[in-house]
Amino acid sequence: MKKTVLYMLFFVFAFAYSAQAQTKIGKNSTELNQSAILELESLDKGLLLPRVILLNTTSWSLAGDQQVAGMLVYNINTRAAGFTDSALFPGTLDGSGLYYWNGEGWVVVDTALSSSNNVLSVVNVLSGTNLMTSINGEKSNALNLRALIPVISTQENKLISTVNGVATSATIINSQSLTAKNGLLTQTINGQSATASVLTAAYNGLTQANGEVQLGGKLDFSTSIATDVNKTLAITGLQASTANTDKVVVIDANTGVLKTKPKAKIVIKSTNYTVLEGDETIFITGSGSIFITLPDASLFEGREISFHRSVDSTGSVTIVPENGNIETISTPDVASVLSNSSTMRPAGLYGSRVTYQSNGIIWFIKYIG
Repeated sequence: MKKTVLYMLFFVFAFAYSAQAQTKIGKNSTELNQSAILELESLDKGLLLPRVILLNTTSWSLAGDQQVAGMLVYNINTRAAGFTDSALFPGTLDGSGLYYWNGEGWVVVDTALSSSNNVLSVVNVLSGTNLMTSINGEKSNALNLRALIPVISTQENKLISTVNGVATSATIINSQSLTAKNGLLTQTINGQSATASVLTAAYNGLTQANGEVQLGGKLDFSTSIATDVNKTLAITGLQASTANTDKVVVIDANTGVLKTKPKAKIVIKSTNYTVLEGDETIFITGSGSIFITLPDASLFEGREISFHRSVDSTGSVTIVPENGNIETISTPDVASVLSNSSTMRPAGLYGSRVTYQSNGIIWFIKYIG
């Protein structure tokens, strides 16, 4: 009985001692760190923690449901194999690594390995002078750039930039030139040239060639040129007319429009004749009696036609209108003036002359003598 009590006392004291003892694994097992309940000492060996598969950083994932803060594990699951994390509990770049449970999620032991320390996205938003930067979705405080924005002003070809109260200036234009050639306008400033086309087409009586405008071409619409006593229009250097087919340029009395008509011509007749449009002077010769017919007065308004009788003409001359009336006079009458009487003709090669003019209604005598 006595021995039994002694054995019991021994085990009690042994258990009490072991409950208060510290444990050390390795050499110098008698030298214990008083603050450590478990001490490992080795120069060539390490501590191998449990290698587990964590599904993500927000769920326990271990056996049992006793979630104890401070649990330390090494996760061998990777992102490629399906491991995920969250913005609140970011994992390592590939997912694997040393994690501890803080009571709410798994935290990477070495935060330098956390994916939150890697810049995955940067977004800058400028509102007015405020710059807002978001890194990995986390927004920073707005940075006011007003103090960094230069104040720019110009003064007498000088560009003045003031940044943080320090002003610098530079000459804006050191050299410039402006040239026009072949319809192109070229401006050169500080050695840099820019070219623009200033003439691409010409119309209404003008032509464009190699950037130059010249007279020549058809009119695209009716065109008027206004002149007055101080602003006249002159054309010099015109050639002399030598061909009978040349025409005369005239101005319409009502519209001012330029027109052409055959140039006045002189015809010599000794037989009956009807005056044509281009006739201006009719010389009458010969000894026979002839009839001269004037055209319709309404078609030749303003037109003048003169009749001259040569000194060797002896026959009678009768002038009649084709359509309309003709003015006659009695003293002296046309027949007398155009007669062969020497008293009615001036001396010389040609005899007397009678000039008719149309007023659009009749041919009236403008001159006789």
